[in-house]
Amino acid sequence: MAEYGTTTKVETVNRALRDVADRRRKRVDDLMDTAMFISDRLAECDVRALAWR
Repeated sequence: MAEYGTTTKVETVNRALRDVADRRRKRVDDLMDTAMFISDRLAECDVRALAWR
């Protein structure tokens, strides 16, 4: 309760759950950004030609 400045247990739990969900959403967004970056780099090269070297 001191961490969030809330006055009730319900309010504190709801705030904590929102924080966890926000952090998870950010991690998923970061992973998606990384996956898009990798897919863009793979699209730029001829993977088949590189595989036989």
